[in-house]
Amino acid sequence: MISTHAEEGAPLAGGGARLHGVVSLRERRAEYVLPRNGLITSDPGCPGCNQRDRCVGAGSSPEDLAQVDRIIGHRRRLERGEVLFRTRDPCEFLYAIRVGSLKSVQISEDGREQVIGFHMAGEIIGFDAIAAKAHTCNAVALEDSKVCAISLKRAGEGSAAAQLVQRNLSRAMSQEITREQRMIVLLSYSLALSRVASFLLSMSNNFEARGYSRSEFLLRMSRAEIGSFLGMTIETVSRSLSELAREGIIETDQRHLRILDMERLRKKTRRIAMI
Repeated sequence: MISTHAEEGAPLAGGGARLHGVVSLRERRAEYVLPRNGLITSDPGCPGCNQRDRCVGAGSSPEDLAQVDRIIGHRRRLERGEVLFRTRDPCEFLYAIRVGSLKSVQISEDGREQVIGFHMAGEIIGFDAIAAKAHTCNAVALEDSKVCAISLKRAGEGSAAAQLVQRNLSRAMSQEITREQRMIVLLSYSLALSRVASFLLSMSNNFEARGYSRSEFLLRMSRAEIGSFLGMTIETVSRSLSELAREGIIETDQRHLRILDMERLRKKTRRIAMI
């Protein structure tokens, strides 16, 4: 294992190839670990992936999947806390989350971390970099995860597989815009309890869409990360969760959460459901 330590702005070993080796990086006051050499070399690819319908599109033929598989630049594993890409990294790939979950964060001038999004298996991330050709945030693994890197160069070619990928990326971008719009509505709520309830309902809908239980799941993010995302303190998040628990709407045990009364939770969100 290669272990290299670098400060912000310092060149990385191997001419800046962040996808190889281990690099501990201090970004102002936030410290992350850049990805290990976790490239996956033995893998069933798109045809054997249980997220293929969400990533590639439902109803794709085996021939289509085999063609799309050639557009994947590489696949890699991330350990919890590892960075997939950083602010100002050049945009070469979009990333389909195959297993696990990640968060998008920005670092303020005084070193504080602002969570701007959570991403689950089946989602594609990295759209922030397309216009400026460089990423505007960090993507950090919330748990051990696997991602597929979709080569933008290959996806821009005129092949049938590239056209299939482009159609699916357009759909994914539309979903991202919809999520952003609903997040604006969520953050306009003056009541912290409404924000927390909407967040929990959003997570419930996401798990259900992936074939998991909609009423019982693990929150991979901490309460501090939830607070950062919702624009409130960790104490306010904890109080809101405790209030929902006291009312018999949810039950919590550390990060394990169980929704006991979905309808009452919906009422707490002012009937605006999020996905």
